[in-house]
Amino acid sequence: MAAENDTHPPVLRSRPTARNNEDKTSSSGSMDEKQEFKLPQNPSVARQIITSSTFLGLLLTLVLVSIVIQVANKPSMPPRLWAREELAKYNGTDEDLPILLSILGSVFDVTKGRNHYGAGGGYNHFAGRDASRAFISGNFTGDGLTDNVKGLTSTEIKSIVDWRNFYHRSYMCGVNLVILGWYKCLQR
Repeated sequence: MAAENDTHPPVLRSRPTARNNEDKTSSSGSMDEKQEFKLPQNPSVARQIITSSTFLGLLLTLVLVSIVIQVANKPSMPPRLWAREELAKYNGTDEDLPILLSILGSVFDVTKGRNHYGAGGGYNHFAGRDASRAFISGNFTGDGLTDNVKGLTSTEIKSIVDWRNFYHRSYMCGVNLVILGWYKCLQR
């Protein structure tokens, strides 16, 4: 008969949360020590997290993204020194050659912007040369397309440096130095 009277389902007890503890504290004035929450001390929990499919998927995704970024940012040409005459060949008129521009002596491969830097593009005047001064002067003809920054203010030089930083972030090929007229300098 005792089994017939025992018709209620068993009571499920959950671990108390901070809110439950506050309720109990405010109603009775003290918290029962039996209901104190303790973190499990099981080392296999960390092992379960590391081996979970979500963690492994996230790790694999991060590895693949880093590989893609490295491949995408790989310079199309190895670092080297450039003479003015050599750099002029990469002005966007030959479809088989990359398009290069230089600013403050750093050379950048801007081929991915062929529509802008190639023949007929709005920025073609920068291609195949170091036209550092034109980046702030706006003079895109003759004498304005020069690497000569003599006489510029520190603010103007800073603006050119900002442009170089833009190209470094956008094209990631700014490790080459341009040697402009180096032979003439040695002859003097």
